[in-house]
Amino acid sequence: MSEHRLEVADVFRTYGDDFLARWGHVLSRQQRKAFDDIRACRTAALGGHVEQCDQCGHCAISYNSCRNRSCPKCQAAARAKWLAERHIHCVVPGGGISPDNSRWIPCRRYRKSFFLPVKVLSRRFRKRFLIHLRRAFRKGKLQFHGELESIAQPAAFEALCRKAGQLKRVVYAKRPFGGPEQVLRYLARYTHRVAISNRRLLSLTDGRVAFEWKDYADGNQTKTMTLEAVEFIRRFLLHVLPSGFVHIRHFGFLANRKRKEKLALCRSLLSARQTVIGASAGSSSDGYSATQEPAPHRCPVCKTGRMIFMQVLTTAALDCLPYQSPRSQILHDGNDHTLDSVTAQTARPPSGREEILVRNRRPVGQSQSPHTRFELSRPRA
Repeated sequence: MSEHRLEVADVFRTYGDDFLARWGHVLSRQQRKAFDDIRACRTAALGGHVEQCDQCGHCAISYNSCRNRSCPKCQAAARAKWLAERHIHCVVPGGGISPDNSRWIPCRRYRKSFFLPVKVLSRRFRKRFLIHLRRAFRKGKLQFHGELESIAQPAAFEALCRKAGQLKRVVYAKRPFGGPEQVLRYLARYTHRVAISNRRLLSLTDGRVAFEWKDYADGNQTKTMTLEAVEFIRRFLLHVLPSGFVHIRHFGFLANRKRKEKLALCRSLLSARQTVIGASAGSSSDGYSATQEPAPHRCPVCKTGRMIFMQVLTTAALDCLPYQSPRSQILHDGNDHTLDSVTAQTARPPSGREEILVRNRRPVGQSQSPHTRFELSRPRA
């Protein structure tokens, strides 16, 4: 078993009650849900499942993830960060499908320009932005507070829009130095997870959390900050996004309605093969390489096999096991142990609770097969 590395969930589980006593009354619904999900993530509270290596037969129980968008553990493929910047990133294809769906029309190259002329993009973006801004104002979707209350009246707002229509927009459209793959990897770090990743945590001692942070005002130096655990949790939950907030919006042939059909048509017109997830080069900052299978799916014993899903375990079934931890529980470590050897040590649960055990269909003493089947059953009387 690998050494346990400090995680955000550890801070939540250890000092969560202290935090709720001090700040629980001010949490929004989304913040409280994120708090509860992170504490329960990959524990018996969410149930689990049995996995088995397809090479050596090693078996393990893995606890289910919370899948909350604010949980650092559940978004391990991208770095955790939320930036409130006043700009947007647009990933735009270099062409489009013709109106009759018969051919792919690439963007014309105007002299040495990339994609489209910058001045055309600037004017076009300004026009579309003001159209949607005026539409949002008419529908009452804009709020004005403080110094901005003076433009809440229709006449004042329209005067502001006319003034904005005379300003030049800055549009950056140049060929990326590292290619489109580098741009997508860069953007991916900011489209998943929020606040802080587990890899930045250093220690949790005497109710204080130490973690790394990068000081961009001081030459991008990596420094260490220490916060009280309750304050750490409070700051983390400040980054929980409101319900319904959308990170990425898709338009055109990438819109949700026709995405599958349109992408297949684009690949056909361009004679392009579909990219298999995980086949591209590069690695994330959390240590997951895009050229390798994610670590949780690899066998921790033989290092070559893949852990295959075998059986769902409910919370009641996990309560019957003799030991529970936030990590996966090993049930089989070689051919001389089986699931029955574990269930034999299981303590009977309190009366009134239905006891459910994990049983191995293969007789005890026989070697474990990659195709061993598991079932959940009540113990015989």
